[in-house]
This record gives sequence, structure tokens and C-alpha cells, in this order.
Amino acid sequence: MWQLWKSRCTKIYEHKTLHPNMIIDNIKHFCIKYNLNFTTASAPNSVARSTHRNKIVSRWAPPPLNWRKLNFDAAFNSNTKTAGIGLIVRDAAGRCMEVLVKAVKATDAGQAEALAMLEAAVWISQKNYECIIVEGDCKTVIEAVSSNFAAVKWQDHNLLSDISRLLEAVRGVKCVYVPRSCNEAADALAKHAKRNGVSQLWQCNPPRFILPVLQKDNQTL
Repeated sequence: MWQLWKSRCTKIYEHKTLHPNMIIDNIKHFCIKYNLNFTTASAPNSVARSTHRNKIVSRWAPPPLNWRKLNFDAAFNSNTKTAGIGLIVRDAAGRCMEVLVKAVKATDAGQAEALAMLEAAVWISQKNYECIIVEGDCKTVIEAVSSNFAAVKWQDHNLLSDISRLLEAVRGVKCVYVPRSCNEAADALAKHAKRNGVSQLWQCNPPRFILPVLQKDNQTL
């Protein structure tokens, strides 16, 4: 009932109509997150967050037409308790739209990945992005945000709650776990931020050091 009420408020106050499949998937996600029973026929055009992949992929793949894809990653330094975060947004043609690197403090690698996903969620919210796929290679964090926090340290639960809250407000978002080979651009960005301790934003024109990775990714187009 809560999700139905939420969709009604979205219609009335934001003048946005949610597709019925999106409402169903939001209900399903809510039930999974709070360990409630939910059964329904699968929705073929679902845009809910999911860690499910229909086929095994080994390279980055572009999003569907009119969608964006945001890849995120973190690189952690256990000696200094610092981390580098890397984010990159690309469109269906593989064109780079924006790139962000950021140096942050973190207690461990898991928290660094959660901070990277939080940065991605904040970025999506600030840009008012819709119809966007969020990909990362940390399965624990992706699954925690998509279902429940059981596998994550309790100290990071508030961080994950913030991510969930931000993404739940986005119209059309999928959170997907991918292997490292599908996330090489974000990985290179995160390592750059860790190595140099820098925070920087690029729009349209990506930094030169990831151009070989982007060219390699675009070979799949």
C-alpha cells in the first residue's frame, strides 16, 4: 500500500506517471528489503533495481537507447585509510558525458565502495538523471542496496540507507553488479584518484589516461 500511495503522490505533486511495471518492481524491492512475502508474474519491461544478469558479459556494454550508464569504483589504501573514487557516465552510443574522481577517507575497502556508490547516487540526484543504469564490481554493496544490509557491517548501514533513499527517488534506475572487466574505466579513475589524492570533474572530454580503456570498451558497439 505504501508504494501505491507513493506513486499516487508522485502523480499528483510531481506530475509524473509511473509505468505499472515500475510500481510492481518497487513493491517487490520493498518486500525483499524488509523480508516480506511477495509473488507475482515477472514484468518483461522492468526498470527496477536488480543484480540479475541474463547473460555473462566480459566487456562494458552500452545502455539501451535513451538511457545512460554510470560506472563507479573505489580503490582503497589500507596504510593511509584513504581511497580514490571514480565515476563515469556514458550514453547509448558509448559517448562519455561526465567523469568524476574524488579522494576520500575510508575505514576499509567495503566502505570505500559504499562511499563511491553514495557519490554516484548524489550525482544522479543533483543532475536529475532518469533512466540510468548504475554498475559496480562490488557485489556486496550492490546486493545490499538492492535487497538488504545483512552482509554489510552495521557501521555502514546508515551509508547504505542514504544510497537507497536517493535512488528510490529516481525515475527509472537499475543497480547492476558486473565483473571488473566490465568496469575498467571506473577502476582506472579510482586508482588515479587514490594515487594522486585529487578530486576533479571532466565534462564531455574525458581525461587522456582513460582514453585507451574507452576505445577498448567501444569496440563492443
